[in-house]
Amino acid sequence: MYDPADIELPPSFYHQPHDQTPILARMHQELADGSANRDWVRPYAVNEDEARQITALTYGMIAFIDDSVGRILERLRERGLDKSTVIILTSDHGDWMGDHGLMQKALLHYQGLIRVPFIWMDPADECPGQVETGIGCSQDIPNSILTRAGLAPSAGMLGEDLNKIMADGEASKRDGVVVEQATSLPLPGRDLPMRVKTFVDLDWRLSYYAGETWGELYDLRQDPGEIVNLWTSPEHQTIRLELMDRMLKNIVHYESRTPLQVTAG
Repeated sequence: MYDPADIELPPSFYHQPHDQTPILARMHQELADGSANRDWVRPYAVNEDEARQITALTYGMIAFIDDSVGRILERLRERGLDKSTVIILTSDHGDWMGDHGLMQKALLHYQGLIRVPFIWMDPADECPGQVETGIGCSQDIPNSILTRAGLAPSAGMLGEDLNKIMADGEASKRDGVVVEQATSLPLPGRDLPMRVKTFVDLDWRLSYYAGETWGELYDLRQDPGEIVNLWTSPEHQTIRLELMDRMLKNIVHYESRTPLQVTAG
């Protein structure tokens, strides 16, 4: 369906050397010496031919999903349900398709992984087709669905109501989003389990790795490809501390409030 020769790879694929983090450097070293384990869900580096072929196949799968959604929409129209059905399209995460020479997912929170599509089609929307550039996350979706259905969110549910942004034009209450990943799997070349916390807003992305002295800091306005890691830059230590503080405040604000605490006796 898609010719690999026509695939345009992201600019970060061609950025050399891949030395922003020890993890990225390790994966590219594994590509060079042929030691990468590609038999399970763990990211790995690829050459240009592999990146083009995998991306072309992925585009084909995306086209299949698009066609399938189209058939669902057509069936709703045939049954007269299209004017009373809210349609939501999203995903749990992205996949790299050559970003920084990588495929798969996990470990590194580049934009291609943590940004996901989110389409909310509401027949009651008076101004359809708008694009909202504010900040939201998957944590907000359950609350928004319940509110749109006229139901109150259950006790302890977290997240914001996206209806206020989409229908009423209100600004997002979020000043950023925390992305977390914690598994028993070790980092490449290390014995430590993988525990990563990221804070991202419209301007910056900061990632903290538990037990490591290094981390990631990118200026998304000036460096949307996340190529220049500013973690150790003397000129950026103030913003690094500010983002760490904002991340901690967001973690505390949106931490689970269930089960509800009760007083004994």
